[in-house]
Amino acid sequence: MDILSFLGLKGKERLEANLEGARKLVEGEREKRLRDIYPDCSRICEEVRAAFVEIRKDCDLFEQSKAQMDPDLRSAVKGITRKMRENFIARMRVAVELGEPPGMEYAQFAAFSKALQETMAKITKINSDNRYIFTVYREDAARFKKPFEQAGSLSDKLKELLEEKREEAERFGKVAALIGELETEKKKMGQLGEEAELSGKRLAEKRAELAGFGASGELAKKREELSKASEEFASASGKISASITLLERALRKYGKICDPAEKPERYAETPLAELLREGEEYPKLKETLVRMKKVMEKGELELKNPEKIRGQIDWLLAGNLTPLLRGYGELKAKKARTEAELEPLMGKERERQALENSIEQLEAKLEKQTRSLEDAKAGFERRKAELGEKLREALGKEVSITD
Repeated sequence: MDILSFLGLKGKERLEANLEGARKLVEGEREKRLRDIYPDCSRICEEVRAAFVEIRKDCDLFEQSKAQMDPDLRSAVKGITRKMRENFIARMRVAVELGEPPGMEYAQFAAFSKALQETMAKITKINSDNRYIFTVYREDAARFKKPFEQAGSLSDKLKELLEEKREEAERFGKVAALIGELETEKKKMGQLGEEAELSGKRLAEKRAELAGFGASGELAKKREELSKASEEFASASGKISASITLLERALRKYGKICDPAEKPERYAETPLAELLREGEEYPKLKETLVRMKKVMEKGELELKNPEKIRGQIDWLLAGNLTPLLRGYGELKAKKARTEAELEPLMGKERERQALENSIEQLEAKLEKQTRSLEDAKAGFERRKAELGEKLREALGKEVSITD
């Protein structure tokens, strides 16, 4: 039963087959068209093996032979000749270790033929390298002639026999190779489809997760609260520092004439830090201002705009800075509290942004995978059409690939 009958396609002008079915069609038709030479190929291979067996036996006999050389040859020449003989036997044994074809197919016979041709080339090279021994050991070496010639003739016959079917074998070989490529492409499309499907599922999961975050209005509101608290805090800091900045030059001049341990200039250098260190009532600053005011009244401290300086001293001595310092502490606490409340919201926002970035990456990945899959499908369809044409040429029938 031929392959078309086996597949239930006998007599049909137009066939339908998947890739596996097409491969069976090609393999069956190829063997049908090539098998008429297989018996002769097999016989030649057997005869080659027999010839090589004879060559190995001849090598054994040559090695065991006590062939006599010309007694007039000098001892040095005898030694060289013996070495050439040993070299010939060793190389020839290796050369004729040729296996048999693993099966009854054209490709296997072709591989055997190629190996046989390479073996014959090696035998020719060995004979050429050691031709001198055929003169010295003429009688022993003569027995190699027949199996050498037989193997060479068989090699030529096998080559000629295979050449008759070479174009046919190559045509079917190309079709089989194309089927193999399409099977690989089909597998690749399957992988691309699975990857795209997995990316689509992950994208849907990430989008659902993002929807669970809800609106981000709470974060915006808390950020606005922090901005306001920071502005109020900065304003309070500025007012406190400014109240001392007006006395900066006076404090520095006073520092030059007062007790060095008093150090009034520290209020000019870091007013806010010094006041916060003293507390809301700032008692040490008040003591310093009282002493500086007395020095001014005695005329011992020359200042520009002394009235303005005196007025600011009186304002500070009246405790007007206390509400500012108290408010500063409250604003600092409010700012810290707002920052603490904002942190978890910021953490959630960072998670949201990371999720959005992940979604963008997955969208780009899915788009790329989809394009790759579409390109692969288009290429697969083109190659299917090409396969259909090659199958028509090889089988003489229209074959539609259903994959």
